[in-house]
Amino acid sequence: MRQRINDLFVGSDVTVLLQLQDNLTVTGKSVLSKEKSFEGRSVNLPSNEGRQHEASMQVIRRSLLDESRELIDHASKLRDVNAHLVNCDVKLWNEYAVLLNEHSSLSKENSSLSKENISILKENSSLKKEHTYYKWRSMTGNSSNLLRV
Repeated sequence: MRQRINDLFVGSDVTVLLQLQDNLTVTGKSVLSKEKSFEGRSVNLPSNEGRQHEASMQVIRRSLLDESRELIDHASKLRDVNAHLVNCDVKLWNEYAVLLNEHSSLSKENSSLSKENISILKENSSLKKEHTYYKWRSMTGNSSNLLRV
């Protein structure tokens, strides 16, 4: 209220108005809500209802400011949590990249081992055929021919 009066008047006018407002507040007379004139300027001074309304508005403003502070604190905490989650996400992606590289290496090694295994199986098959052939030859009595081969 004082700020509104300060905005309307300058210098001694403000002092007179503030004194008048203080006197009105003390006496609480509704007559004071009537329009007063200072140096050609008219001012509508607040009645009891006006002062009560202004007090209610200040309570609401304080409540909104408190709520705003709480929301700002909450937003700050959410930013901290978000930063933590982003850090966790980055760590997980790095770990995923390492595992992906390891998987790629193991996959290549597996491919090489599979090729080697196929070669060994082919060689084993050939050896089995050869063994079967020699066994057959030894059973048929043609072992002397085996030494010449």
